[in-house]
Amino acid sequence: MRQLVKAALAASLGATLVAAVPAPARATPYPAEFQAAVDAFRQAYPGVGAAEAARRIDGQADRVRLLEGLSRDFPGTFGGSWYDGATGIQHVQATTTAAASTFTTIATAAGVPVRAHLVSFSYRQLRQEFTLANDGAHPVLGATAADHSGIDVQANRVVVALPAAQVGQARAALASRAAGAGAIEVLERGGVEAVEDACHDRRNCGRPIRGGIILWRGSYASASCSLGFTASAADGSHWAVTAGHCGAVNTQWGHGERPIGPMRQVRDTGSVDVGRIRIDSSYWKGSTWGWLYNTQDREAPLSVDYALSSEATIQVGETVCLSAWHSTASQSCGIIAEVNDASVRGMVRVTGFDACPGDSGGGWFMRSSTGQRWAYGIHSRSNNGCHVSGGTSWFSSLPDINAYWDSVSSANIRVDTR
Repeated sequence: MRQLVKAALAASLGATLVAAVPAPARATPYPAEFQAAVDAFRQAYPGVGAAEAARRIDGQADRVRLLEGLSRDFPGTFGGSWYDGATGIQHVQATTTAAASTFTTIATAAGVPVRAHLVSFSYRQLRQEFTLANDGAHPVLGATAADHSGIDVQANRVVVALPAAQVGQARAALASRAAGAGAIEVLERGGVEAVEDACHDRRNCGRPIRGGIILWRGSYASASCSLGFTASAADGSHWAVTAGHCGAVNTQWGHGERPIGPMRQVRDTGSVDVGRIRIDSSYWKGSTWGWLYNTQDREAPLSVDYALSSEATIQVGETVCLSAWHSTASQSCGIIAEVNDASVRGMVRVTGFDACPGDSGGGWFMRSSTGQRWAYGIHSRSNNGCHVSGGTSWFSSLPDINAYWDSVSSANIRVDTR
């Protein structure tokens, strides 16, 4: 079946103007920074293999050069563009049939698989309308569209989002306009909360909410524990998972300058040390789920790809790593020495790594050279000190945590994966 899919893909690409060139075999892994790009591409287009994703990413330079030339040399007829990574096709728009033919010829000569579409407005026109509208200087809409305008390239329209009470009047005014009629689409403005989502450090990260960041209890000044993973329940609720010993039920938690919500369930008995913070904040509810903090690039969170479901899959001798407050690229990993350590409550014991105060609640995971990450559990305790050579750490396994959740909740709760 896989060969048939590959053959169908090859036939599809062959039907385009330029056939794809097979990617050369690689004897060594991609550099870390490029591997991250490949991973992101495949996450967006899951049907594309790694080698093909790399080839399509490498083709971006040719696509950029093509589009720079079209927008520069044909400003009156170039209508914008978009790229479909799933098929490897560059889409271009033109305001005339002759221009569409010219763009196709140029793209073919540049070795870029292309498909041309006829539209009404050039991209230059759209940009002009957008700039006026978003600056509050539009001759028809005036200040009402300021900071609430955008461009829908595929629809070949400027989009303006206005309060419901202003939509009808704005549409009527635009309909009576002679020049550029139809270039702007007015929509009712939704209740979207837009804020800057930069991640400055583990203490101050915007969305998406990610494991390994620092949580505060009560107020920003009271940094307390680490976030391990996010979890979602069958009833639609979302949770920030940390250690149970970090705080009592109904204590309030947050990260950065924003609250998250209250601790709603705590257990710190036997092998299970876990707490669930209900995500109530509208800001954090707008997040996506299943991420870890990236020590190499704080603006590029790492995906949690899988989560263990059976403790039988945890093995002595395997490597695991911790994403928590004090974790660094070189200080985060150890070896499983006991799956159920009788000396410390039946928890998983990790040797060769000593976690630090504040790391409680962080997420233990396995990572592979290809970038996959498996969630293993929630950090509970370690030797006294911080990153003491030859130290030991302990965590509650995710299967044990799942069993506890199943025993106390009617809604199935599981750690988020991508």
